[in-house]
Amino acid sequence: MAVGFLVALFVLGAVLSLIGWRRVLVDIAGADAGVFSLGFVAVIAALFCWSETIRQLVRGAGHDAGGPRYRAAFLAGEFVKQAVPLGHGAGPALTAYTVSSVTDTSYEETFAATMLGEFVNVGASVLLATAGMLVLLVRQPNNPVVQTLAGGLLLSTALLLVVAFLVTSRRRTLRRLVQRLAAVVRGTVGRASGRVRSALTPAAVDGGVDTFYSALDRAADDRRRLVAAGLFALLGWVSFVTPLVTAFAALGVRISLALALFAVPVVSLINIVPTPGGVGGFELALAAVVTGLTGLDLGTSTAGVLLYRVTNYAFLLLVGGLASAWLSVSPATVVAKIGES
Repeated sequence: MAVGFLVALFVLGAVLSLIGWRRVLVDIAGADAGVFSLGFVAVIAALFCWSETIRQLVRGAGHDAGGPRYRAAFLAGEFVKQAVPLGHGAGPALTAYTVSSVTDTSYEETFAATMLGEFVNVGASVLLATAGMLVLLVRQPNNPVVQTLAGGLLLSTALLLVVAFLVTSRRRTLRRLVQRLAAVVRGTVGRASGRVRSALTPAAVDGGVDTFYSALDRAADDRRRLVAAGLFALLGWVSFVTPLVTAFAALGVRISLALALFAVPVVSLINIVPTPGGVGGFELALAAVVTGLTGLDLGTSTAGVLLYRVTNYAFLLLVGGLASAWLSVSPATVVAKIGES
């Protein structure tokens, strides 16, 4: 984590040096604090909606979830996801551990709900990004940035559909893959840890996969809660991208909600920088996209994006960190416990 944040700060520093950090800081210093603060309210709304997405699916799997400790557990999972390098890829596993620790649900059952929630959440982001893309294509049909990002969106959507197909329709194939991965870990890490070796026996792995699919089927069969989860995911994404609009509004620049709905999810999907929260690469990519779509100079775009990241990343770390401290959950604890599970 420390190395990841150092790399992220180095990348940000290099970007600001190339753009001209004085200009960026002057723009940020002149931002309207009242308008900027609206972004924090929107992020709180997004976190509530996304926690409700998971809650609906956990309840659809036949378990109860809710109350302050559940909300704190969800925030703790988000904190670990944002603090650990490449944490987004392990997001469902991280959230499943923190949520299962405060509910009556097993880790495997919670993981099934959070995995389904991840598909619902990504699907909602793709749907909103597609709507934003269509608006921008009408307004800027010949813009190469729109066309390039549209291709990235289509590729990401295709990959999502392939993964969803494998998880839901090729269960035997997935079971074999999990068994082979377990065998590799059992033959390496298991040599030094009897607990890992016993937890990854073929029978134990099969039992975990059966529990996972049983919970996944129960959650997916409850159509009413599944629809509710989708609606909360959509509202969460709208709330999450709104601070980009308010950040630029605080600088006296107007950008459309369609741009935010299109740019933020697509950059999030294609950002593969191995730093916590994609810091460094995300800011540079989003600033370049905003410049390409609006014609703003890169300095102003960078200032707006940095203000946005204060609301949707730094603030999220603060809130999630406080929730983790309240629950006495640290990133190291979560990663270690998942490894043991």
